[in-house]
Amino acid sequence: MSPDQEVCINYRKLGKTGLMVSEVGFGGEWLERHPEEESIGLIRYAGEKGINIIDCWMPDPKSRDIIGKAIADRRDKWFVQGHLGSTYQNGQYVRTRDLTYVKPAFEDLLTRIGGGYIDLGMIHYVDAQEDWDAHIAHGSPYLDYVFELKRKGIIRHIGLSTHNPRIAEQAAKCGFVEMILFSINPAFDMRPATEDLDSMFEGYENADYAGIDPERAAARLRRAMYLLRALQAVPDGHRHRHGQQVLRSGHPAAGGAGERPAALSGAGHHRVGLHRLPGV
Repeated sequence: MSPDQEVCINYRKLGKTGLMVSEVGFGGEWLERHPEEESIGLIRYAGEKGINIIDCWMPDPKSRDIIGKAIADRRDKWFVQGHLGSTYQNGQYVRTRDLTYVKPAFEDLLTRIGGGYIDLGMIHYVDAQEDWDAHIAHGSPYLDYVFELKRKGIIRHIGLSTHNPRIAEQAAKCGFVEMILFSINPAFDMRPATEDLDSMFEGYENADYAGIDPERAAARLRRAMYLLRALQAVPDGHRHRHGQQVLRSGHPAAGGAGERPAALSGAGHHRVGLHRLPGV
């Protein structure tokens, strides 16, 4: 990208949070694979160009430290998605709802990110209906902890991440989830909803995937109709884009391909605010 090339960063309201976030977010996955100073520089460069939302689902100390150091002098300018249930056990990522592991993992995140708060406390990675029913839909010690953090102001808003459109729809309707981090991935979109993420990475050679899965397509149609109704409700003189910022870029910033915020986070995979899952 030429240093003289202008780049427009647009902002939009993120779901039910009221936060104005950049349409392009920074996904933090794989930061730990690069030299620390390089990764810190990329995040700072993104911030200078107007990106203001970053996802940290990663439980490893290096990734969290990189993000914390990168945003330390501009903490109030960044919206951080921090995940509750993403833990680091014996050097490995483990997803869990067990508070024995959830609490220290979140406290570690809070310390490494800095500021004493997390903007978006994410209910981490709910794909299975059983998981939703057992820990989210009917309450649980895990959900009580999420609500406690919200009451104390330690997390400012409650979000949820999923790859399953059925879970996403239930989250959008539940009343307390304010934004959803959802997969946006051409390969995933051709496959039916599933509770087993690993199944999304196999079987393509045995089927003819001619287009988007009907269930996922229906969800997108609901979104389009929702946006159309919203637009029709706005007076003609106000139908324009808000919060546009014109920037000059020196080189391309690396937004992570793993978790992308969008509003109802991730690229190739997640951030969606509730306005991206309409019809609710």
